[in-house]
Amino acid sequence: MPRRAKPKSKRTDWRHYASLGLNGLVALSMVLGTVFLFTGAPTPQPVVSQTIEIPTLAPTVPATPAIIPTATSTPVASTPTPAK
Repeated sequence: MPRRAKPKSKRTDWRHYASLGLNGLVALSMVLGTVFLFTGAPTPQPVVSQTIEIPTLAPTVPATPAIIPTATSTPVASTPTPAK
């Protein structure tokens, strides 16, 4: 009967633990992504202590230039009165 070989020692190193950690992060991100996909991201609540005042200024009316009658360059001829 052949002799049995000794089993290899099952020593775990840092790569095993790093792989477990990364696999856990991937699984967690998949779960959170699915939850946020169907429920939506949480909406931030408005802060009550802050108030925003909208300045109320009187509406500005553009200034219209005053119409000033000017003298024409050609004099107006007076109508002659009939002589009697």
